[in-house]
This record gives sequence, C-alpha cells and structure tokens, in this order.
Amino acid sequence: MQSLKVSANNRFLVYENEKPFFYLGDTAWELFHRLTL
Repeated sequence: MQSLKVSANNRFLVYENEKPFFYLGDTAWELFHRLTL
C-alpha cells in the first residue's frame, strides 16, 4: 500500500507516485430525516 502525502501546491492529498487520492465520505442524513418518534 502506498503512503499519502500533501501535493506540491499544498491543496490536495496524493500518493507517493503523485497520483491524486480521491476521498469519498458520506453521512446518513436521510436516516435521521425519516426517523419517526
């Protein structure tokens, strides 16, 4: 597994070989929206 580092312009995360790292995060907001008490 390759390590991550900060890109040369200090704006992105990239792998050691300079390929961009895509981070996808999500939350379950719909779960709370549909919750009934």
